[in-house]
Amino acid sequence: MPIPIHLEQGLWVKTPKGGWDFMNSVDYHSEAIMVRENESFEDLMTLVRVRLELSVDTPVELIYQFLEWIMLPNAPRSAPANVLEKRDVEVMMSIMDFNDVYV
Repeated sequence: MPIPIHLEQGLWVKTPKGGWDFMNSVDYHSEAIMVRENESFEDLMTLVRVRLELSVDTPVELIYQFLEWIMLPNAPRSAPANVLEKRDVEVMMSIMDFNDVYV
């Protein structure tokens, strides 16, 4: 069953307390794609590029962070995790019912 993946564009910023926050790009509106649980990294990148209308020459980094309800109360936001290969896609898809993937 496909799972919705929320796409955002922006930058990761480390906070003074050691957590991580994502700063959305002001000129971009969020998008969503449906991703199968057994999606390959290459297929995921193709989905993202098609949805965002990006050429193969445009650098893209897929990064996600655990949702707040998974974290300990009052803990700093965890470091973001890169999605670089199929195993990373599998981990990302297994830990959340709804994932935020930041591009």
